[in-house]
Amino acid sequence: MKNQERRTENMKNQERGTENMKNQENQRAQPTDVTTVDLWIGTNRHYSRAKKKKKKTKKTKKKKKKKKKKKKKKKKKSS
Repeated sequence: MKNQERRTENMKNQERGTENMKNQENQRAQPTDVTTVDLWIGTNRHYSRAKKKKKKTKKTKKKKKKKKKKKKKKKKKSS
């Protein structure tokens, strides 16, 4: 019985979700007048220009220091 109850609850929640989505779509501003549309476009342009994108700086890799090889000293032949 528990499974069936869960299923019914899930179905109800899904229905609520779809209703909410429909309501949100209806609530979205839908400008019809020419003036409002123009105003919208202007504001959007303004904001897009105002917000400057930050340039991504390239992270330079640190160069590994090469280890200096020690020169082997030649042994002097004793005569």
